[in-house]
This record gives sequence, structure tokens and C-alpha cells, in this order.
Amino acid sequence: MHTHMILAGDFNGDTVEPFYSEITNYGFRSAYPAMLNNQEPQYTTWKFKGRDGTEKESCHTIDYIFYTPKGFTPKAILQFPSKEEIGDNALPSINYPSDHLALEVIFNIQ
Repeated sequence: MHTHMILAGDFNGDTVEPFYSEITNYGFRSAYPAMLNNQEPQYTTWKFKGRDGTEKESCHTIDYIFYTPKGFTPKAILQFPSKEEIGDNALPSINYPSDHLALEVIFNIQ
């Protein structure tokens, strides 16, 4: 019996962090690269406030949707807004009320 699984969330790290290789070594694939020429999105968070409250720009990918390839095939993804669409003050904003952008994948299930 094969288990179909989707693992999604805010992993607070980019692709060079150990969690990424551990998850992919267990057979999971990241859904966005399957639809973006083998690349993760440019950013899933973009803010100007550091953890200590100081002004510090932080623009990178830390949110992911992983899936087991036996049973799922990504069919479509939610496109991210451009930096121009987000605006000068980054996230959160009036149009995007979180400091993270939403990820969405439509899968074909086999």
C-alpha cells in the first residue's frame, strides 16, 4: 500500500537549510518547482521589520507545499504578485494582510 501525502507550511528556512534535503530525501517533492522551471518562488515573505523590531528587509522563500509524486501531479499553482503589485511597504499591506503570501496548488490525483 502506498500512502499519498501532502506536507505544507511555513518552514522558516530556504532550500539550503537541512529540513529541505531531509524532506526531499524521504521522497517528497516541492510543488512549485514542478510548475516554475525547477525553481522555488522568488519569495513567499517580504517584510522590512527584523525580529528585534529594527528596519531590515527580508525577502525570501520560507513556505512550501511538498507532495509524494506517486499519486499526485501538480496541475496549476497560484501565481505570486510582483513587487510592484505588493507596493513599497512590503508585507503585510492593505491588499496582502499577512507577512506571508498564500501558496496554492491544484493536483491531479492518480
